Amino acid sequence: MRDVPADVDAARLYEEADYTALNDGHKARFEAITGFLARHDLGHSFADGDSAARFDRRVRETTFPPAVRPATATAPPDLLTRIRWLRDQNRTLRETVETHRAQQLRERLRQAVGGRVRRMLRRRPSYACSKCW
Repeated sequence: MRDVPADVDAARLYEEADYTALNDGHKARFEAITGFLARHDLGHSFADGDSAARFDRRVRETTFPPAVRPATATAPPDLLTRIRWLRDQNRTLRETVETHRAQQLRERLRQAVGGRVRRMLRRRPSYACSKCW
């Protein structure tokens, strides 16, 4: 809002606000979104009378893990443990990539595919012509 004087009173603005048009449009917007969901066979929590209450009850009963905290809020020993773990994971991944780069594709496929599958792939189908193979 660029035209508001510096001495504006937020409480007075709130008193003067008229939300009638906004509130009157809720029903139409609700019908539009639930209609869209129905056309696309998508469920929602208001589809039956109890699903929203069941959802709220399940959320209340769920034990969630602790929030992720920024590194600056982590104790130094814990932060060092995290950094060491990341460094070790990075080293392991680099070694894996280097190993894969050093191996020929044929060798990697041989390791990934079992013997029965390899034999099946080597077999010529009975319907194939000799020029195709």
